Amino acid sequence: MELAQHFSGEGNIIKHLALFQYELRHADESLSRFDFKISNLATDLRDGIRLSKLVDTWDRGSNLLSAMKYPAITRADMCMNMKAIFRYLKSNEMAFICRPEDIVDGHREKTLAFLWSLAFHYRIYDMVNSEELKQETQDIASRTGQTLADETLHQFDNQNTQLLLDWCRVVCAIYGLRIVNFRRSFADGQAFCYLIHHYRPELMNVKDVRSSNDYQNTAYVKVN
Repeated sequence: MELAQHFSGEGNIIKHLALFQYELRHADESLSRFDFKISNLATDLRDGIRLSKLVDTWDRGSNLLSAMKYPAITRADMCMNMKAIFRYLKSNEMAFICRPEDIVDGHREKTLAFLWSLAFHYRIYDMVNSEELKQETQDIASRTGQTLADETLHQFDNQNTQLLLDWCRVVCAIYGLRIVNFRRSFADGQAFCYLIHHYRPELMNVKDVRSSNDYQNTAYVKVN
């Protein structure tokens, strides 16, 4: 009761307690019960919580999740979280083709392109076996009568990046889709569908893939 009189109208109770030599510590464990599963690209990444967890998983030094405002209920809260993620990624030399607001507003095409850029930035060099990929690309080109002596040469200085682009081009060319780059050409999900269908045709009906239909195509690009 005596302490209550001293704290009347107090805004920062922790600061006030320090004047009385009391040190108050607490731990917010609300995120420990958070469901990080992603079911819908248009809604599940908007507040930045799941996205920050993804970055933390791939980049052990980021610690972005602890910097997120949670719960992020208002659009302003979501934008604040997303801008913090973008600032960190920009400081790590990641390039963007969208704005934080695009993710917050649930723009599927730009969200998918952003996720591809994120995966490419952090994981691509761990996933690519250059010799196997080069041989696979040559085999597909040979079987389908394609040639690699075109714009696929010398677009990237990094060998693995160039090999991956060559592979995507020869596979998607089978379906009549021309791959220009890793951003614009993958934004609507069509290229992803063709890459999956080429190796696992039982997973989808290629006739259902539609040009520039990011909503429908993205629905196919998931792991069941």
